[in-house]
Amino acid sequence: MIAARTIACSALALTLFIMTQFPATEEASAVGAPAALPATPLFSASLAKSLTVPNLDEARASARKAKAKTAAKPAVKRAAKPAGKTRHFEVTAYTVGDDFTPSHGITASGERVKDGRTLACPKSLPFGTKVYLPALDRTYTCTDRGGMIKEGHLDIYMDSLKEALRFGRRQMKAVLNAA
Repeated sequence: MIAARTIACSALALTLFIMTQFPATEEASAVGAPAALPATPLFSASLAKSLTVPNLDEARASARKAKAKTAAKPAVKRAAKPAGKTRHFEVTAYTVGDDFTPSHGITASGERVKDGRTLACPKSLPFGTKVYLPALDRTYTCTDRGGMIKEGHLDIYMDSLKEALRFGRRQMKAVLNAA
């Protein structure tokens, strides 16, 4: 079906090109084909007649409809909201190599830090705890600790210091043990 549309569009473009290059005569206009076509098997009068589009508005409407069908994107499915215990935390951000964090990039659990995944949590939350932050629509994994991380405080790892500073300090709701 797509190949047929491509051929039809190519034929239309060829017809329009030929019509602009060769002036029409009364005889050719009556048939709906461009006149003064070269007398070769490629440009016979019957071929030119078959390439003309009788209703250009109809062809344009059909092209718009086809474009609308291909432009429609499938609906993005949102993940179901995770179930678990809800708590409020003060949330900050950190990065490797800032004034407070060593530059080695290894968390307290032994894993490497990863943007969008690593979270420093208080000791009351065991390593591996999944923490969903609805305000950010993202789930983090508790893999790090920190001297400044007390009860009621979470610290998100970010790759860039600029991003971490822009994040600042926020009060957020969190869903714990979100899988």
